[in-house]
Amino acid sequence: MRVISGAGEFEISIGRVTARDGSLVLIGKMGVWDSETFMTADDLAQILLASLNRPSLWYLARGLPGALWRTVAGAVGRRQVPANKSSI
Repeated sequence: MRVISGAGEFEISIGRVTARDGSLVLIGKMGVWDSETFMTADDLAQILLASLNRPSLWYLARGLPGALWRTVAGAVGRRQVPANKSSI
């Protein structure tokens, strides 16, 4: 992901997702800085409501299941499986 602001352009990478104090917390990096992004249920509802009257977003969302599948399948394929060690 990328954020463009008056302070510059920053790549954002999400390393993990957790819940804290009733919020969804995205933990990762923004540029070189560690970051935590908090999203409440109200934030998510606001995003969904804002997207309801945007057909282009719904068209884009149609491709999300396939993109998610490719991402998960790629991550599973990259996992390092330890070599079996047999005891003698």
